[in-house]
Amino acid sequence: MRSIIFFLLLLTTNALLFSQEKTTILSEGKWKFQLIPNDSITIPFFVEIKHDKETKYLFTIINGKENIKVSSIKSEKDSLIIELPVFDSEFRIQILDEFYLMGKWHNYAKGANYSIPLTGSKTDQDRFFFKEEKKDYNFSGKYEVTFSTKKGPWKSVGLFEQKKNKITGTFLTETGDFRFLEGNSHGDEIFLSCFDGSHAFSFKGKIINDTIQGYFYSGNHYFTDWIGFKNSNFELRDADSITKKVDQSSITFSLPDLDSNVFVFPNEKYKNKVTIIQIMGSWCPNCMDETKYYQELYEKYNQKGLEIIAIAFEAPKDFKAKTRMLKKLQNHFNIKYKILVGGDASKELASQIFPNLNSIISFPTSIFIDKQNKVRRIHTGFNGPGTNKHYKEYVSKTKNLIETLLKE
Repeated sequence: MRSIIFFLLLLTTNALLFSQEKTTILSEGKWKFQLIPNDSITIPFFVEIKHDKETKYLFTIINGKENIKVSSIKSEKDSLIIELPVFDSEFRIQILDEFYLMGKWHNYAKGANYSIPLTGSKTDQDRFFFKEEKKDYNFSGKYEVTFSTKKGPWKSVGLFEQKKNKITGTFLTETGDFRFLEGNSHGDEIFLSCFDGSHAFSFKGKIINDTIQGYFYSGNHYFTDWIGFKNSNFELRDADSITKKVDQSSITFSLPDLDSNVFVFPNEKYKNKVTIIQIMGSWCPNCMDETKYYQELYEKYNQKGLEIIAIAFEAPKDFKAKTRMLKKLQNHFNIKYKILVGGDASKELASQIFPNLNSIISFPTSIFIDKQNKVRRIHTGFNGPGTNKHYKEYVSKTKNLIETLLKE
């Protein structure tokens, strides 16, 4: 790590020798960015950089099959401010030369001072690069995984696919998934990471007696250990069985929309309609996967009688800041269904708004209501496209439910 810091200091010194009147242009192509939360780890991810009309940049963040396009980029000589889509975060970057950059990632959702140093270089290297070659263990398969937490063990399902030394996959939990992870094996060790603008994850593990023993870092604020072993039969609780109704009363609420108008449910517009209540937050990556899917559902079935209402619980404390983030979300996904402000990002607050449910334990949680205003399903979490067949199974199951309710 000291050698990296020394190298960066040399690059910075050289960059300052350039004429201040000349703007350096980043080279087009594949780059590797690396967040540096501490002296122990880096969190690497790929970025594709293209030019549009000479000096206007287009960035694409790549995690496995996921491509996150970034176009809100302000440049001033050899500095860039890159606003990341949907989430309240940005890169502030200094261009050292056409092949190197350095700066910081600022995640304002976690506080005004939350930032992590980063470096970037144009490269054809793997996500995790090792000079020496080792015979690789094949990590492909389904794993029963346990993360350590202060509240006790936290169960998960690890799903990994490996081709040569390249690995993609994710972890499923009862509240969602870790989305698109990508990395490499090196002998009996596994390395995975992702960056989506909200979360910066790094996983490391080593095979010891057929069990992966590893560490998990989330940005520079969270660290824990985990173990996993292959178990094709392991399953989590059914996501439709966790949050339940505790009485026979109907779902009702009265909340402000993005223009501060009070919206009351149920009302005449939603009478005899099939309705999905989406409990979510704009800061939540699993909610983004779900929102993209729900917008597709809305476009397909709205004319046939489907309505969707998103109730958002946001990190900013004041109402104006909450709506600013939600309008950013609305524009990014071109959301046509109703968005309401539930309050602060708190599962306890969400549970208070729905007193006839036992509890809300996850963002997102979805309540499926039929034409008679009866709850037909409550789904905790969301397994997105990074989970492959689990996502496809959920899409198929939800499609069948919606079509059944519309016909009733």
